[in-house]
This record gives sequence, structure tokens and C-alpha cells, in this order.
Amino acid sequence: MVRASPLVQRCIKRMGATMQNTDILPETAVSGPAARGAAVHFRSLQMLRAGAAYAVLLFHLKLLHLGYAGVDVFFVLSGFIMGTMAPREGPRRFLLRRVIRVVPLYWLVTLVFCAAALVPGLFRHFVFNPVDLLRSLAFIPYYSTDGQIWPIVVPGWTLNYEMLFYGLMALCLTTPRPVPMLVGLLLALVAVGAWFPQQTAPGHVATGPLLLEFAGGLVLSMVYGRLPGLAGLAALVGGAVWLALCSRLVAPEMGEMMRVAVLGVPSLLLVGGALAVEQAGWAIPGSGWLARALEKMGDASYSLYLLHPLLLSAVERATRNAPHLRVALALIACTAAALACHALFERPVG
Repeated sequence: MVRASPLVQRCIKRMGATMQNTDILPETAVSGPAARGAAVHFRSLQMLRAGAAYAVLLFHLKLLHLGYAGVDVFFVLSGFIMGTMAPREGPRRFLLRRVIRVVPLYWLVTLVFCAAALVPGLFRHFVFNPVDLLRSLAFIPYYSTDGQIWPIVVPGWTLNYEMLFYGLMALCLTTPRPVPMLVGLLLALVAVGAWFPQQTAPGHVATGPLLLEFAGGLVLSMVYGRLPGLAGLAALVGGAVWLALCSRLVAPEMGEMMRVAVLGVPSLLLVGGALAVEQAGWAIPGSGWLARALEKMGDASYSLYLLHPLLLSAVERATRNAPHLRVALALIACTAAALACHALFERPVG
């Protein structure tokens, strides 16, 4: 048996409690009503991606109680991005692009994690077998030994939802109106899950309430060009205040439907508000070097999301005798590793 470090154990426990990562969206060049079919680059989405990824990291460092809400932001962003980009592509091209974007890094991190687990003394309480490895690599949800729907790399639970979403999108791309069709399909699946609760892990994911967050992003992709700037500013502020008020009132163990109501709705407000404010031509708060840095980290957010559990374990071991350095070293190590992984692996492969 291979055992994970205490920090990784806490990370896994808290991630699992909140579940029940994102894709962390790769593209920000999208089209929509306001663009009249032309590509548009949304700086606000880049910064939201970076902020959401760091929120998850800070949550696992026990510095941000509601940091796991970053996952809900990712799901809304995924729905919005796919809703604006996918209709411009055929089903095959769409699926191919998503597989190339998501799969190689996830497979690499999973295999590295398994290889590292074989190093004596590096991990504790971490067990994997060939069947679980194959199911993880194939994005087939399954119940882990802890009774949770966790793949070998725990943040990959979000990718099970993402890959299901991509598959459904490809299916709907064969219809005349793919985005409205997919919204209806997601609503129907959640209704089935509400009336007939699924006991199997694949059934739970395929009918889970978290699919509503993707649906919210899809709806936003159909209307965002008509959102006035003032309403967007109100939504942006309202979403931020909503999350701030919930930061100490919400338990990570809430049910998924409650999670959609408490965290999914403000996530939708944040994404929609940021888009409307930017489209109105208003200045983005934090513009300058900070905004540029966040945009850069937005590109590397997928790497940051997948790599940070393994890096946190290494940092904990390195700072065992100097715990006061743990947070600073973790932030530096995760940021540097994410940027390097994006430049050396994600961009060449994708």
C-alpha cells in the first residue's frame, strides 16, 4: 500500500466533500451575437479562469473556505465557451479538438502520479489498481474505496463531467439548433436523476444537478451580446457579494442541488457580469500588470488545476521543518510548474 501525505489526504477528503478542478477552459476567442460571427477575445474570462484555479488551490491550502466554488465557475465558463465555439465546428472536429486539449495532460499527470506513488515513503494511504487506472484514463466514473466518485487524480472528477458534456455537445451538433437542444437535453437528464436517483457512478454523473451549471453557461452564450453594461456590473457585484456572504455560512458537505443554487447561480452572475462589463467597453478592475499576469495564468489554469495536489504533497515534505514557508513555497511552486507545463507540454501538444 502506498500512503499519501497528510496534506494530500486533507486535499482529497475536502475535494470529495465538496464534489458531490474543468475543464479549465483552453479558449477565450469566441463568437456571439455582439460579435456578429467574428472572433472576440474576452480578457475577463481569462482572469476568471485564473482566479478560479487559484481559489481551488487556496482552498486546499486551507486559506479560502469557499475556494472550491472555482469548480462551479469553470463549469459555467465551459458551457459558455462551448456554446459560442462548438456551433462553428462539425461534431468530429469539435470532439477531436477537445480530446487533444484535455486528454494528453490528464493522462500524463495520472501516469506520473501512479509512478510517484511507487516511490517508497512518498505517499501514504494511496492505492490504485490496473482496473481503476484504465477507468480513470477512459473518463469512466467509478466509486473509489472511500465511496466517492474519484479517479486516481482526484481533481479529474470534474473532467468526467466535462467529457460527458463534450459528447452530448457533439451529438447535438448534428441538429439544426445544437445549443438549445443541448440545454433541453441537460435539463431532461437532471430531471431523470431527480425522479429516478441513479446508484451507479456513471448514472450519477450523467444525471447529476451539476449539469445545470453547464446549461447556465449555454444559455448565457445565447444572450450575452444583449446584456447591458449596467446590468452586468450589478450581476458582477451581486455574484461576488453572494459568494462572500456564503463563505462562512455554507458547509462543503451540501448536496449537489443545493450547491447549484448556492454556488452555481453566483458563478453564472460572475461570468455573465464580467462579459457584459467588458463588452460595454468599461475598464476591467485590476488592469495593468496584475491583469496581464492573470491572463497569462488563465492560459495555464488547466495545468495548475491538475498539478497542484501532487505539488502540495512535495511542498509539505520539503517544509516539514519550516511550516511557515509552506504557503509561499506552494504558491510559487504551483505557479511556476503550471506556466512551465503550459509552455512545454500543453501548447506544443494542443
